[in-house]
Amino acid sequence: MIEESQEKQKGETYTGFRVNRSTETGPFDLIGDIHGCAAELRLLLEKLGYREKDGFYSHPAGRRVVFLGDLVNRGPASIEVVRLAARMVENGTALSVRGNHCQYVYGFFKKYQGNEYTRARPWLEGLSPADFTEFSELYLKLMEPTPPYLILDGGRLVAAHAGIEAEMPGNQSRSIFEFCLYGETTSDLDPVTGYPKRRDWAATYRGKPFIAYGHTPTRNLTPEIRNNTVNLDQGCVYGGRLSALRYPEIEFVQVDAAQSYAKK
Repeated sequence: MIEESQEKQKGETYTGFRVNRSTETGPFDLIGDIHGCAAELRLLLEKLGYREKDGFYSHPAGRRVVFLGDLVNRGPASIEVVRLAARMVENGTALSVRGNHCQYVYGFFKKYQGNEYTRARPWLEGLSPADFTEFSELYLKLMEPTPPYLILDGGRLVAAHAGIEAEMPGNQSRSIFEFCLYGETTSDLDPVTGYPKRRDWAATYRGKPFIAYGHTPTRNLTPEIRNNTVNLDQGCVYGGRLSALRYPEIEFVQVDAAQSYAKK
């Protein structure tokens, strides 16, 4: 399923995460793939009514953000995004699930083997040794407990980066971990990227929980609800939009990207 190294890395954990937060009923603001777009994230938080104080954002009405993964890579300010998200999680104004790009950088710091873990990260390698050490400690502190998915609002809402099948919530395994982070690939190759195509799991989803996810940028710049699921990745880093879903209101809030930061 995973597109990169299939080998289990030494010390890697796929189970034991706190995924059941069903007693937490929100209201929530679920935010799709950020990919280092810090300026757009700040604008979106402000548009959602959050205000910055003491180095983190909070909402006067007690709303909380749920980050849907992929905080980092591709965009211009991954370090700023991580610091902002980490402060929000630490202060209880945000929750987060792990995305595949979150995992790549996690593996980079853990010295995992495989192309996506060992490739050059200029945004990290430009740091001074002291700053690199400080940031790696912050990042690992944020990511170590970050689960592959979250069950929220009495089981009515599930957040997962690449999606989740109806029978998976409440269970943990390597295959579930990888599905939530990477989706499910097929044997067909994308003629443009050369990577395996992903199965459109949401097309056949029939579960009761409402699933909020991202991972694969949509063609439309406005999110669409399909079969009780919604993809909130509208390709901000590619010049699209950064999206949030207000829950339980089921209202979309978006900001346009200032520019295109990466090529698809």
